[in-house]
Amino acid sequence: MPATRYSREERYIMIETVLSIMAQHGKKPEATAYEIAKKIDMYPGGSLYTILSEMVAAGRLTVRDVNHRPNVEKSLYALPEGTYTLPETEDVIVINGVEYKKGRLF
Repeated sequence: MPATRYSREERYIMIETVLSIMAQHGKKPEATAYEIAKKIDMYPGGSLYTILSEMVAAGRLTVRDVNHRPNVEKSLYALPEGTYTLPETEDVIVINGVEYKKGRLF
């Protein structure tokens, strides 16, 4: 089966969509290049890093380095602050199949 070819702008939209979906599910919209590559069905190679660096230069993404292990840092790519809102969540505890809201256990 031949690989699907997408334009650069389509790849930009795919990456922004992946991070937006993470925000809709209540997760902070940030991921490594490898995680993004897996989600958009692309190899985490030089072309993906080029696309991500172009998006950072254009202001469509932000990047920050996080200490992963001793002497190893990984880059996390994220949507800029203010371009997304995390949904309001309530702390719920499930005990024996019954959901209890935080502060109202019994």
